[in-house]
Amino acid sequence: FNAPSLLTMATPTQAVVFPLQDPLATPGPTTPSLLILGAERGLDAETGRSTTVGLDIRPAGVPSLQLSLTYFETRYSGRIQAPAPTFIGMLINEHDYADFITRDPSLDVVNALIAGSDSFLNPFSIPIDAVEAIVNDRVQNVAAIEVRGWDFSLDYRRNTRHGVFAIGMAAEKLDAFEQRLTRTSERQDVSNTVFNPPAWKLRTDFSWTLHNFSVSSALNYVDSYVNTLIAPFESVPSFATIDLRCSYEFDASSRILGGLTLALSAINVLDEAPPRVRGALAGYDATNASPFERLVLAQVRKRW
Repeated sequence: FNAPSLLTMATPTQAVVFPLQDPLATPGPTTPSLLILGAERGLDAETGRSTTVGLDIRPAGVPSLQLSLTYFETRYSGRIQAPAPTFIGMLINEHDYADFITRDPSLDVVNALIAGSDSFLNPFSIPIDAVEAIVNDRVQNVAAIEVRGWDFSLDYRRNTRHGVFAIGMAAEKLDAFEQRLTRTSERQDVSNTVFNPPAWKLRTDFSWTLHNFSVSSALNYVDSYVNTLIAPFESVPSFATIDLRCSYEFDASSRILGGLTLALSAINVLDEAPPRVRGALAGYDATNASPFERLVLAQVRKRW
């Protein structure tokens, strides 16, 4: 059970005239459209049910090794979200969003929607009587969402006279991310598409600790997926980044420095740019990549 947040309920409705890419546009490639954004009034709480089945293995011969495999399945009803993660590709994928698209609306309907909105934008100065489609991408209660997949993890530690070495890996395999936007619409699997979870995600960690000094590194990997914001669809390449961290913790026996930890971290140390996603307003997929390239952080922490 999850009630809509106060912020969501207070989000104003916005009407925007915008040229959307449209394979049916004549002449192409865009159709002047009226976007209805923001949040619907009277949102209901969403409900969900989760099922997990897991297996943990600790080999007797290698007690410091742990393997875990988990199957998960989550079903939401009345999920609070916008029909599309971004309105940019809604006309291109009209078969998925037909219930939220109105073709060839009358001028009276267009004017009524504009008048009923809290704000109105027309950044390209498109004549109102030129609008050929209405696209509703407001946050609302969608009918149902079902997510299924697998989580796998590996953890191993080894104590040596040269310090403690640890290796970890966490992987997620998504089998399906199915949504039914209305009670009468068909289920659609949006997994492995832009602004949705990819089929594979992976993170591996390696660390070495000697007395009070520690060094760790991590590899983050997101598999390739499909950009459905443009026609024809195209592949978004896989994306991998490396993080590094070193830290030193002073002995607790020290009256002044005890409990003090100094750390230096580098996120995305190789300065990898996120994959370019054509059609996305920001030029990248904010769901699966960070806009930040190399980020260096210094940390001082004191415990009393």
